[in-house]
Amino acid sequence: MNQPNQSSTPDLTDSGVHGRLAVGTVTRVALVRQIDVVTRRTTLLAWLMAIPCVLGVTLAPFIGGVSLLVKALLTACAGALAVIVVHRWGPQPRMADELPFWVKEVSGAEHECLARGKLPKGPPQQGSSVDVYGKRSPTGVIMVRRLVNPNGEVSRPRLPFGVVAHVAATWLVIGLQAATVVFLAWLLAFS
Repeated sequence: MNQPNQSSTPDLTDSGVHGRLAVGTVTRVALVRQIDVVTRRTTLLAWLMAIPCVLGVTLAPFIGGVSLLVKALLTACAGALAVIVVHRWGPQPRMADELPFWVKEVSGAEHECLARGKLPKGPPQQGSSVDVYGKRSPTGVIMVRRLVNPNGEVSRPRLPFGVVAHVAATWLVIGLQAATVVFLAWLLAFS
C-alpha cells in the first residue's frame, strides 16, 4: 500500500489535518513576556528606503538642473512629511504579550509554541490536552494561531488593536517611502 508523501506538505501532521502542528499534553508554561512587534528588520527597511531619496535629490541638479532639483525636493519633502505625520499622530503601542509553552505528543516529540497576544480563555494549563494550529517559524517554533481543547473549545490569540494599528502604520510608512522613491526615480528618468 502506498503511503502519502508528506514532505511536500510540511504543515500537515500524521493525522493529515491542515494547519495542525501538534497534538498532545502541555508539559510546561513559561511566564508571559512583553515583545516588540516591530522588528529590527522592519525598522532597518524603513531607514534603507530613505537612502534612495537622498541619492535622488543629490543627483537631480546634475541630471535636470534647478527645475528637477525643486521637483525632487518637493517630492522628498512630501514623502518625509507623510512619514512624520504617521509616526507623530499614529498609534504608539508597540509591545505585545507573548506566551511560550511546550506540548509533548504521544510519540515523545516536544514542540515549543508561542502565542502572541491575549488568549481569551486564558493560557493553557500544564497537563491539559491541546491541538495546536499555526505556522512553524524558521527556528522551528510553532506560532500559535489557535488552540483547541478536548471539548472542542477554540482559543485564538489576539493582539490589542493599538499594536495591530502600529504595525499597519509602520508598513504604511514603508509604502509611502517606496512610493516616494519610485516617483523620484521616475522624475530622474523622464525629466
